[in-house]
Amino acid sequence: MSLYQRICELKDKGFMFKEIAKTMTDEGWTSTRNKTLTASLVCSSYYKIRKHFEREYSIYYPPDVDDVELIWK
Repeated sequence: MSLYQRICELKDKGFMFKEIAKTMTDEGWTSTRNKTLTASLVCSSYYKIRKHFEREYSIYYPPDVDDVELIWK
C-alpha cells in the first residue's frame, strides 16, 4: 500500500489531516524523505499526488473552431 492510498483510505473514513498524521505515525509511516508525518505534510502530499493523477488521466479536448477566416495579404 502506498502513502497516498493510506491517506485516501483514512480520509474516506472521515479523518482530518491531523488525525491521519497521528494515526499513520503510530503505524510507523514516514514521509518519502523519512520525516515524521505532520498534518501539513499529509495535506500537501494528498493534494499534490491527487493533482498529479488528475493531470495524468485527464482527456484533452481540442477547442471547437467553427467560424475561421484566413486572409492572405
